Amino acid sequence: KSIKIPSNVEELGQYVFYQCSKLESVVIENGTKLTVIPHGAFQECTELSKISIANGITDLNGRAFEDCKYLTDIALPDTVTNVSQSAFRNCVRLKTVNLSQNLENVDDSAFRGCVELSDINIPTSLKTIGNYAFSNCTGLTNITISKSVASVGESAFSGCNKLTEVLLEGGSTLTSESFGVDA
Repeated sequence: KSIKIPSNVEELGQYVFYQCSKLESVVIENGTKLTVIPHGAFQECTELSKISIANGITDLNGRAFEDCKYLTDIALPDTVTNVSQSAFRNCVRLKTVNLSQNLENVDDSAFRGCVELSDINIPTSLKTIGNYAFSNCTGLTNITISKSVASVGESAFSGCNKLTEVLLEGGSTLTSESFGVDA
């Protein structure tokens, strides 16, 4: 029901825990030698509700936690710089995301379909928000975009039907045409 990944583990294989339907908790120990959570590592672990990610992880590869239906919150350590394509897609109970303060990229569909997502902090380090990155996050009501964000992908916020306010930090070069918000 739970996995503790020791700090001396240097690498995990793609899809290593894919469809482990009884897995409820994952702890990646502090001092980890891991730098990447690989593609599909915890994809479709439908009972996974708790993840503790230690400093040292820099990348969450594609579909790393896709379809983890019971995941309610995630805190990414400040070593994470990249959240890849569909990393948290369809985590339907995910409500709160604390992004790394050094995050630079939220890739395509990274949080797509996280329908209960209502609280997300966009760090001042973020440069790119990919296509459909937050699409169908129907719980989002407002978001503040840092002036460091240079690119917002196509339909990044489409289907966010409760999103009523997008604030651009002073000095931002983005315009209203930069957002795929349903009118």
